[in-house]
Amino acid sequence: KEENLRLVANGKVTGKTNSDGFDGAKEIVRGEYDLSNLDSANRSKGILGATNDKTTIASDTRITLKGFQTGIGWGSVQIDGKVKITNAEYGIANFTTMNHGSELVIHAQQYIGEQGHLTYNGGHLLLNVTTIGMDFGLSRLGIGKDVSRFWYRTDENGAYTEINVKENYENFTAAIGQNQDYLELTDVDPNQQESETYALLVAGTQVTKSNQNDVLEDGGSVKFDPTTNTLTLNDADLTLDGAAGGYC
Repeated sequence: KEENLRLVANGKVTGKTNSDGFDGAKEIVRGEYDLSNLDSANRSKGILGATNDKTTIASDTRITLKGFQTGIGWGSVQIDGKVKITNAEYGIANFTTMNHGSELVIHAQQYIGEQGHLTYNGGHLLLNVTTIGMDFGLSRLGIGKDVSRFWYRTDENGAYTEINVKENYENFTAAIGQNQDYLELTDVDPNQQESETYALLVAGTQVTKSNQNDVLEDGGSVKFDPTTNTLTLNDADLTLDGAAGGYC
């Protein structure tokens, strides 16, 4: 176990183990990590959090944990990036915090173990049980003090319900008390229709989510892929005005 270790990946890291995954790292930064546990009989943990401080999963990091008995256990973990836990007995068995912009997906027999606690400060949370049992651990899910409103649903195909923490929070607690095999939370209005704007201009035109496949509205001479940050030009007329311009 290496304290104060900072893990950085410039791509995708795939690994298989018969024991634990990340152990006590201070920070996991950048890249994509895909870890699988091959021994279902052991008491493995995908991420063991740091005990002297906390383990931070940075916003530019994506982690998938498959087949560990516990997805995240021991110490403290802060999620700013994206974490997916599948085929687990316990999703969370420590003190984990997820923040705005993060994503946490748990497919487990029990979302949060008896010794664990998950604090929701925002982001996208999805909990889906793999085996119907008596205690899913939702009593150990807490909403952060700075969260004023969020949206939830207890059915994958259902509509979201808005919760204003100061006005109708009890409606949320009542709902999850009755339906615990599926829960999804977000702090971004799922019904908002505003177009996402990217930090990119082409021939004076702002690139947005709504126009990314035909930026110049000329049949697709300019396209932008936000997933790979790739701008594709196909015989595009990039003329800005009558005095200056060019073709690509």
